[in-house]
Amino acid sequence: MKKIFSSLLLMMLAFVASAQIQLTPVASGTAQGLDENVSDIIENRLRSIISANGLASGTNSRFVLAARFNVLDKQIIPGPPTKVVTVLEVTLAVGDGFANTCFESRSFEVKGAGNSEQRAIVSALKSLKTKNTAIAELVASATERITEYYEKNGPALIKQAQALVTAQDYVKAIDLLAGIPVECSHYNAAVQIINDAYQKEIDSNAATILMEAEAAWAADQTEACGSKVVALVAQIDPNSSSYPKAQALVKKVGARIQKLHDEALAYERKLEMTKVQNAADLERQRISAAKSIAVAYAKNQPKVVYKVRNYWW
Repeated sequence: MKKIFSSLLLMMLAFVASAQIQLTPVASGTAQGLDENVSDIIENRLRSIISANGLASGTNSRFVLAARFNVLDKQIIPGPPTKVVTVLEVTLAVGDGFANTCFESRSFEVKGAGNSEQRAIVSALKSLKTKNTAIAELVASATERITEYYEKNGPALIKQAQALVTAQDYVKAIDLLAGIPVECSHYNAAVQIINDAYQKEIDSNAATILMEAEAAWAADQTEACGSKVVALVAQIDPNSSSYPKAQALVKKVGARIQKLHDEALAYERKLEMTKVQNAADLERQRISAAKSIAVAYAKNQPKVVYKVRNYWW
């Protein structure tokens, strides 16, 4: 989870490096019985419009590109198959979603057809162009108003972010300033605070992970625990101040596991040699026991009278 979070933080920083105006797509409609698929289609269309006009799609950002559609006309053409033709009025608006202030809006008529009302609506929404003169004017208006907002409120936002950094709420500080566009005169000051907050955030996360890994290893220096420790340490950002200590811990774990492997191998070899020796001893014992049986048997037999001739001598 921490690794995923770190990746998201890096993505945020990558955005800040060339910050564009952010607009979050917001969709709504008046037709009844529509599923979430329609809202998803509208949002995807809005993201395409935002991207095509040089801005960035945000998530929960202050400024929005909102779309609302109304069904102006619907015709059912008998089949088979039956076809529904619908005409929608789609209104696009840009504004401050937190202050509930609309900057400007434009309306468009789009037409679509399908074998159900929902599919006809989807078809109509998909026909909405991502770039034309009216949309370009709408986006230009949004860019101007949003830049004005950050020019006016930038100093206060920077001060608030600095307070958040002091309170160790680094992610919130980054999020607060991430929307300041490169066109704004406060952009460079915001980036400095963002970089500082980011470094402190990854240092804090790394220190927590390292402490957890060190405690686990101190409690159990087995190979199984070593694998868990290495997996934990792998989450530490290489740019964090704890990274050298993390690498040292990995080496220590590796050396210990290697020692365990060597000891296990030596034990296995010793055990094998012991087995061989025991087998040889057992064989000798069996032979000795067999000889004893033979001797005892011979003693219990009648005395043999040997025919020794005089010419032997």
